[in-house]
Amino acid sequence: SNNVLLDTIKIGNSALSSLDISNNTSLKYLYCNNNELTNLELNNNTELIELNCSYNNLSNLDITNNLLLRGLICSNNNLTSIDLTQNQVLKGLSVSNNNLFNLDVSQNPELYMLYCSNNNLTGLDLSNNLELEGLICNNNNISSLNVSYIPFMLLLDCRDNPLTCIQVNSWQLSNVESALNYSYWYIDTDDYVSLNCN
Repeated sequence: SNNVLLDTIKIGNSALSSLDISNNTSLKYLYCNNNELTNLELNNNTELIELNCSYNNLSNLDITNNLLLRGLICSNNNLTSIDLTQNQVLKGLSVSNNNLFNLDVSQNPELYMLYCSNNNLTGLDLSNNLELEGLICNNNNISSLNVSYIPFMLLLDCRDNPLTCIQVNSWQLSNVESALNYSYWYIDTDDYVSLNCN
């Protein structure tokens, strides 16, 4: 595709095994989900705002040049790691159903939705993610979880982790204890929430 001014490409469900968008330097939106991509080269696509490359065969994804990225869906791939340190305006992130052992979101202060279920994560430091409203991190190896920094955590699913205690703040605690809002927090029956997990 030689159209350098193209700002949106939608080629989902196309059985593509390769994709060259190196000339599409003004590309803002790329939807290439549900293909057979093993590689995705994005270094020239510095204007990219939204990327959906879920349901591919990617084992690596370099988005360190995509500083404007606000939405990233790269779930259902073969990623073992992802570097998000340059993506400081990222708001929505889905990395579910990969092989991630670590997820550093400390440089993503605007993050408000995080989907990271079905990985190998052992922990999650959310102390810089004060805008976070939703966290879906079920089916990992997370042994401790502290969401007390986050003013208004509306949605939480942390089931099927080796957790016992989830550290919360007083607003979250009263929200969880209120039967009306409890339905948006999904925790295992043998887990509990506390202002101080020790």
